[in-house]
Amino acid sequence: MTTARRVVALMVAAAFAAPAACCPSVHGTADAGAGPATSSSASSSPASSRLRQLLVAEVARTPEAIHEDDVASGDVAIRREAARALARSEDVHAQDRLLELLADADPDVLSWAAFGLGQICASSRDTITQRLVLRGASYRAEPQVPIRGLDPSWAIPRALGRCGQATAERTLVAWLAGPRERAGASALALGDLAARQHRLEEETSAALLRAVTGDAAQEPLPEAFYPFAKLKQAPPRARELLLKRAQARLSVASPERVFAVRAMVSLGVEAVTDLRVVLATPASFTPEERAEAARSLGKIGGDEARSALVSAIDALAPTADPVALTALVGPSFPPLWTAVDVLGGLGPSPASPSEGLGTLSKLPVLPDAPPALQRRLTMLRCAAARVLVGKDPDAKLLVGCDPDAKGESGALTRIAVLGTVPLRGGWLVSWRAYTAETAPAVVREAALELAASHPEISGLPAVLATALRAKEPGVVAVAAEQIASHPDKVLAEAPKASKPAGKAQPDEQLDAGVAKALAEALGRTFPDDAVETRAQLALAAGAVRFEGARGWLQDLCKSPNVTLRASAQTALSSLDRNKTTCPAQGAAAAPLPAELDHLEPASVELKFATDVGELKMTLDPTLAPIAVTRIAGLARKGFYDGMTVHRVVAGFVVQFGDPGGDGYGGDGQPPLRCELSPVAFDAGSVGIATAGRDTGSSQVFVTMAPEPHLDGNYTWIGKAQGPWNALAPGDVIQHVTVGVPSP
Repeated sequence: MTTARRVVALMVAAAFAAPAACCPSVHGTADAGAGPATSSSASSSPASSRLRQLLVAEVARTPEAIHEDDVASGDVAIRREAARALARSEDVHAQDRLLELLADADPDVLSWAAFGLGQICASSRDTITQRLVLRGASYRAEPQVPIRGLDPSWAIPRALGRCGQATAERTLVAWLAGPRERAGASALALGDLAARQHRLEEETSAALLRAVTGDAAQEPLPEAFYPFAKLKQAPPRARELLLKRAQARLSVASPERVFAVRAMVSLGVEAVTDLRVVLATPASFTPEERAEAARSLGKIGGDEARSALVSAIDALAPTADPVALTALVGPSFPPLWTAVDVLGGLGPSPASPSEGLGTLSKLPVLPDAPPALQRRLTMLRCAAARVLVGKDPDAKLLVGCDPDAKGESGALTRIAVLGTVPLRGGWLVSWRAYTAETAPAVVREAALELAASHPEISGLPAVLATALRAKEPGVVAVAAEQIASHPDKVLAEAPKASKPAGKAQPDEQLDAGVAKALAEALGRTFPDDAVETRAQLALAAGAVRFEGARGWLQDLCKSPNVTLRASAQTALSSLDRNKTTCPAQGAAAAPLPAELDHLEPASVELKFATDVGELKMTLDPTLAPIAVTRIAGLARKGFYDGMTVHRVVAGFVVQFGDPGGDGYGGDGQPPLRCELSPVAFDAGSVGIATAGRDTGSSQVFVTMAPEPHLDGNYTWIGKAQGPWNALAPGDVIQHVTVGVPSP
């Protein structure tokens, strides 16, 4: 996947883009008896045998293999696995059994049932919403037991948030005043609703603003800021009070304070001053909060936000003293770099004095410094140069910001500036050089992505044809994406006289070079996990109505992979100008993953020797046995040794696991199916990166702060420990040691 994304899923063909979720519990470690046997040496008792069969049904997504005896079993382990298998099937035919399991008294069973119903809510919205509301209300009255696994108080509200109905919204608002866990989950669920509806009811806004401060009977609920962060603008009547509540919350340190920072973006210029204070005050705010403030200022835009960013950069810019600069290899770097990068992304503006930007643009090279420090100095020099040079891609300050003439930082920064000018003459020559086969994949991809906004580029079809032949799957995917999104750039009107009488023909004809390159790309054998590349090729073929792709698309339509079927369905519909429907499950079931035969029996600790010191993560196979087994196995084989961290979004995620470094690669094995769970991605959660459903591979990400929008959309595999927030793009994982977690 690209460096600008990766955690964001590729959404094609809504019919196949089922909701996803995959995150083990922030509420505790699941009971050891909650899941299926995870060892090939498991007991051969009838119960163990049935657990194994249910796990196979879960992985294969065959809900018909779960029987009524499983749902009603007196063995709680069997009921739990049956509920999990039904929930992960995302099959509407599982509704009746999930509704039956919704009455179960076991917290894990109940959580899985609620989660599964939330996944298929669209199939019977009124019925499912009503049952979730009733079960959520009754659960409070049941005797509370120590919860070591999943929590229905969290799972039920989040399921209601997925259902997104007026009844659900009213219930969630009422639950804001209930028990703490359910109230927090209800606030997050209202954020899910706000993201889909792009609005909040007036009563909902008022209730959320009451909840953030609490009262004598209710503790403050900072999660109640989250729904406002999902709106472009806060409701008019709520703006003044929202600002006051957010300002008050900024004085109270907590892991959830970041929600108040994020909510401020909906207030626009009214929040600029406060966001500037957050960004520029490392003594009072975390690196994650400060990075969020920088991004919020970028979203607000305008002269006020620009001035705030410049002022913060002036305050944060380090001196040129070599000893002082060593502090950049730590958590102080990501917020500063983010602020400068965001400022550059706002586009050229009238020059304004900035001592900080001037200092950053002239930071010393320090050739004898550790590579990690050299890398950060280059990133800051280039980011500052981008701001200072405006629309001059040939400015000396910009061209010389990277001491490596072939360095990626310098190339990517200059490409960003080239994007602001017409690509003609010498600038077109420069752009073409960045798309050449000799350029690094990430550089070629960034250059190709400029094509969409530059209609003046001459000879673009030839450039895209060359990119379609690239050895790197990511370059092929980006070229195909450009064709799919802008087919007019490779099509020309066909001469009317050439159209045979009586035959329907496309109105345009495809450039001959692109047609040949596209045909060659369709005939290539890509790694098994290069799903995104094949999906983009399918969409490109459909967008230009490439008849030569018909047979390939028809085969893809039968694929066991849901993302590939979705792309084929879209493409064939375009090709035929009539809706085409691919089989819901493909022509044949996907082979069972090899990991089933050697599942990790217990948690695994990974120790990473990196450019910023030792980092750790603990992988828990309880909720994602296949994914954890895959990642642990790769670590044991040394797959991650010597690999770079290819994506860092300060305050959000750190991501690695692509040998090619552009985000599109993996280990080459069959893609991982999503293993989704009713648990949250809080700070330090580890997940599997995807580009659509069932597209995971070797890439993993670590969250830096609570990220509710990931809940229910990605596979949660464990928790990270250590200063992951000190990493920067390009940092190296020297070695990974696999062991047993400390008690």
